[in-house]
Amino acid sequence: ILKWVLIAGILNGLYTFVFFIAIKHGLAGKGGVLVTTMIPIFSYLIFMIAILFQKDKKSTHKITKSEILGLFLGLLSGFCLLNLGSLEDLFGKFNILFLTCSFIWALIAVFNHKAKGAHPLAINFYINLISVLMFSWVLFDVKSYEIFHFEFKFWISMFVVAFLSTIIGTSIYYYGIHILGSVKANSFVLITPASALICSYFILDEVPNALTLLGCALAIGAIYFINIYGKKA
Repeated sequence: ILKWVLIAGILNGLYTFVFFIAIKHGLAGKGGVLVTTMIPIFSYLIFMIAILFQKDKKSTHKITKSEILGLFLGLLSGFCLLNLGSLEDLFGKFNILFLTCSFIWALIAVFNHKAKGAHPLAINFYINLISVLMFSWVLFDVKSYEIFHFEFKFWISMFVVAFLSTIIGTSIYYYGIHILGSVKANSFVLITPASALICSYFILDEVPNALTLLGCALAIGAIYFINIYGKKA
């Protein structure tokens, strides 16, 4: 278990570093949508590659038609939510960094699942501890202490990201990986852009357009076909 947690921790640090570089130079909103849309796609690609190279060919793990349809709907939802004009926009300069983040996070989920047996809170703690140690050299940079002079709004955002997201949200996510597996758990990430748009409507008064609403509906449909439809059939 230790080696899988160690690998996941290093990947988590790499993911954070690449993601913040992408946000600094790219569009944060569209980047967030791109990452959450592509995570389940990459998860399934990794899963399919693992099946091709596994020694036990009698494994019962098979990808169903409903899951493939769900993935396709998830990809379409991403295009709708991003409002991309062409594939060139998808593979733009900084979107490549966001795509890299998606792939790294899919790998984190896989190694997390391999650490099955340990408590999700413990896994979350050690993964983030490894990431903190990776960037501990920042503590020796005097400029890093300038954050203590930032306004109260910054600390509210820090609380949401560090506590609600990293501690509570990620712990629940890791628990979901242990119960559902990395592939099915990652499919629920598709609902993140939709929920973000709903929150922005009520909190920021941002009115979504028809294409955005279609993207939300497709994302929910993708989750249904990946996780629910196959069980009913």
